[in-house]
Amino acid sequence: MRRIATILVLTLLLASCSGAGDNADGTTTPPPPTTQAAAAGELDAAFDVGGHKLHLRCEGTASPGSPTIVYLHGLGGDGSDVESINTQLASQARVCTYDRLNVGRSDSDPGRHTGADSVRDLHALLEAAGVPGPYLLVGFSFGGLLAIMYAGTYPDQVMGLVSLDGSLPTDDQVDQLIPAGERARVIAEQEANQERVDFYRTADQAKALVAKIPDVPVTYLAARPVELPPNWPVKRLRAFIAARQVQFTKTVAKGRLVEVQPSHDIDLDKPEVVIQEIQRILAA
Repeated sequence: MRRIATILVLTLLLASCSGAGDNADGTTTPPPPTTQAAAAGELDAAFDVGGHKLHLRCEGTASPGSPTIVYLHGLGGDGSDVESINTQLASQARVCTYDRLNVGRSDSDPGRHTGADSVRDLHALLEAAGVPGPYLLVGFSFGGLLAIMYAGTYPDQVMGLVSLDGSLPTDDQVDQLIPAGERARVIAEQEANQERVDFYRTADQAKALVAKIPDVPVTYLAARPVELPPNWPVKRLRAFIAARQVQFTKTVAKGRLVEVQPSHDIDLDKPEVVIQEIQRILAA
C-alpha cells in the first residue's frame, strides 16, 4: 500500500508498505556484487552496515566523478516509493534507493534508534556497496530531514539536496500549536512509527547540522496548501509552517523554495516538477 500521511503534517509519513525481504522473512540474501560491478549499472542487493543489513537498489550508469542521485524515503515507507521518478532519471544519471532499518527488504531490530544512526547506516551502505559520491540527495517527508543531517554530517560527499515537502529540524515546534486535547495523542502516534526511530531526538540532532550543510544547491519543494485537520488552528499552523520553510531556505547558502500543488506526495502528483529540479541541479 502506498504511503499514508499521519495527522501531524510534514513531520513523518507512515505506510503499511511491506515486502518479502532479505533476512526479514527467512529468505537468503544474494551475495553482494563486487565493488567494480557496484560502481556502474544495476545493483539490487543487501549489505552489512555494522550488525544489520540494508537493501540497496541502483540503476543507470554514471561517468566517473559524476553525481549519484540517492533517494531517502518517508518514515515507514521504503525505496520503492520513488518509482514515479527514478525510471526517467536513470536514463540520465545513476539513481539509488534503499530501505532503512525495519522496513522493506532491510533487516529488523527491536531497539529504538535516531536519525543520526540512520545517517551513519546510509553512509556505511554506500561505502559497502561501492557507490561513490558526490551525491545528490532527494528526501521525501522524514527522508528530507535525514538528507539535511547527511549533508551536515558528510558535507564533502554532497553536491546538492532536494527536499520533497520534507520534515525540518523545527517541526517539533508544530506540536505546540496543536490543540492541547490532541497533542499527547499526536506525539504518541509520532513515536509509534514502524521504523522505531525517535523523531524528537532526531529533530534535536538535526538542529545543529543545518549550519554545516555545504555551499551546494538546496531546493525545498513545499506542498500547498498544507493539509491539516479542520478543528486545528489551520491558518496559524499554515503560516507557521510556511515561515519555517522560508527560514530554512534562507539559512542555507544556495537555498530555493518552490511551492507545489496539491499534496504532500509531490513525487506522485508532480513528478515532472521533481525531475525538473533535479535536472537543474545536475546541470549547474
